[in-house]
Amino acid sequence: MSNEIPQADATTIVIFGATGDLTHRKLIPALYRNRKKGR
Repeated sequence: MSNEIPQADATTIVIFGATGDLTHRKLIPALYRNRKKGR
């Protein structure tokens, strides 16, 4: 039995309302942190 986590396929994220305040304050920084952590 292997303890390795299988790699997921590539994901596309579409953001509607990307010019909004919530996107700039919350969503984009959260996506950046997740990418930086390798999630």
